[in-house]
Amino acid sequence: MQVCAMSSVATKKIRVMMVDDERITRMFLRDLIESEGKMEVVREAVNGDQAIEMLEAMAPGEIENSIDAILLDLGYNTDGTSGIETGPRIRKLTPTTPI
Repeated sequence: MQVCAMSSVATKKIRVMMVDDERITRMFLRDLIESEGKMEVVREAVNGDQAIEMLEAMAPGEIENSIDAILLDLGYNTDGTSGIETGPRIRKLTPTTPI
């Protein structure tokens, strides 16, 4: 008799923070990101300032422990900032998280 062992190794989902001022775009991207089951959106911000506030409110080391990548809209947001301006501010808070 042959016995096959089943692997119970759980795969870790990639945790994404999404920054975009368009609600419909965030909804579409969330559905797309989560559709394969390999990634999940763990935080959403509507503009760069809100993203910075959210990240600054996190405890030291918490960003790297809870966010694997940041999806950042490079266009101008409703608050007048662009992702190009916000990116370097995020990089200062989390230099190792891919943006």
